[in-house]
Amino acid sequence: MGEQIVWQSNMQLKIYFAAFFYMIMLQGSFQDLTAIFFLLFCIWPKQIYNNAVYGYKNVPDPSFALISTLHVSFIPLYFHGSDENFLLLKPNHLFFWLSLAWLALQLTILLIQRKYPRFILPRKVQLYLQQGYYRYERRFEEDACLSNGTYSSQLSQFKELKELDPEQKLEFKRELRLERLTNEECIVCLEPMSRIPQGSTPGPSAGKSTSIFFMTPCNHRFHKRCLKDWMIEKQQCPVCRAILPQYNSF
Repeated sequence: MGEQIVWQSNMQLKIYFAAFFYMIMLQGSFQDLTAIFFLLFCIWPKQIYNNAVYGYKNVPDPSFALISTLHVSFIPLYFHGSDENFLLLKPNHLFFWLSLAWLALQLTILLIQRKYPRFILPRKVQLYLQQGYYRYERRFEEDACLSNGTYSSQLSQFKELKELDPEQKLEFKRELRLERLTNEECIVCLEPMSRIPQGSTPGPSAGKSTSIFFMTPCNHRFHKRCLKDWMIEKQQCPVCRAILPQYNSF
């Protein structure tokens, strides 16, 4: 919902830029407006800032970003870069190349932010912004080590455990829990947690083993892709219907 609002606000911003630019065109004032045109080319800094601070991903759509950038910049770049423009205006090649580099930099940052929205921020700032967000992503090895369960019913069948020292028993319990975690079924797709579900990720990675899963605050475990797709439709746990906090990858 928040990302849609941001997208709509940026759409309104593009319309404003376009209207302002064409108003200048109608006045025929192209000669001494280099600084104004350069300000018009600051199309995406606000969106880059929002992505970095709020952790938005996939905003805006790449095709929309490219089309919007071309819509605002094509005519000014044409008159400043072409020696044979149809209005016979004197070009400014330095402005042309600087503007082109500036626009390309903005689009490149947006493209990288689709996967790493906060990559432009210092590590300390990233850690500060992470406060208050729940960490869904877990590793099987990590979760097995954190468990305090005894599994007495499963351990009772191993008579030789009585001869092991406490450290060896603890290691055996860790391996037992790891085996249980990897063989547990994801409630969404009913496939083992240690396997990437076939339907979620088309291509050669589907069906391969994975070391990562998602765990909710109510301690239910799912495939990463299964829960992310579920949360697009419902911000509730698929098992107990508890409200889930917003997911943010950092």
